Amino acid sequence: MADIFDLGLLLSSFAGGVFAAFIGALPAFILSGVFMLMGAAIILGGGSPDVMNFLGTGPFFGPHIAWASAVAATAYAGKKGLIESGLEIKVPLGKLNQSSVLIVGGIFGALAYLISSILTVVNSPVNPIAAAVFINLAIARLAFGQTGLLGKPEGKKQIWPLQDTIASNIILGLAVGMATAYITNATGNVLIGFGISAVVLFYLQMGFEVPVTHHISFTAALATLTTGNIFIGAVAGGVAAIIGEIVTNLFVKDGDTLIDPWAGTIAVTSFILYFWPKVL
Repeated sequence: MADIFDLGLLLSSFAGGVFAAFIGALPAFILSGVFMLMGAAIILGGGSPDVMNFLGTGPFFGPHIAWASAVAATAYAGKKGLIESGLEIKVPLGKLNQSSVLIVGGIFGALAYLISSILTVVNSPVNPIAAAVFINLAIARLAFGQTGLLGKPEGKKQIWPLQDTIASNIILGLAVGMATAYITNATGNVLIGFGISAVVLFYLQMGFEVPVTHHISFTAALATLTTGNIFIGAVAGGVAAIIGEIVTNLFVKDGDTLIDPWAGTIAVTSFILYFWPKVL
């Protein structure tokens, strides 16, 4: 339990949250992907895992710290009227010159570290990074939003994917899943596909409507490593695409802050895959 309260990691996570808020949520997440790919390349070349552990998934650019803390800071800035909406994840919040916004980022960075550490220590069946992201942003919604966890729909709440999008989402999931499964099976690294999906979001930051796929790639990679079968990995990618739509409809649509549906999807699929070997 001492690792949970490592003061150095706690302060580093606070600092990482401040920095992520300064540069903006989506830019911070993209940099997570960059360092994951760098770390994976170093590991595959026989080098140290330090870049992956301390940058890609650690207190500086780990998604649970950099991404989630900046999204929470964005929600806070939206509540204070400093930006148009608590959903503006592309905005670098440093330009606001508001120290309270950066401090909120730091607080949520430290909170993410504590949540993920506790889940790791208790051997949670849910991926601790994804769970930390989702829990952190649910807290941010309750603290800074006005719509509650499930949002405030004008009419009946839509949960299931729309018929005109479900086919394309399944195709996207199968395609990303198959490509990721093959890479994962060849390298044994679960984060290469995730890193690629994160880096592709650079185009989203630039204004191009590219799809978000890291929940698909991570699920496909995890399924491949769990089962040893790339075809199951591909199918898992398709399933993740649909789950992602459902979680988006539940928590993002009709909401005024972002509760990460992609982390929520990974939490669900990692829970299922944790028990896979135990039920077969």
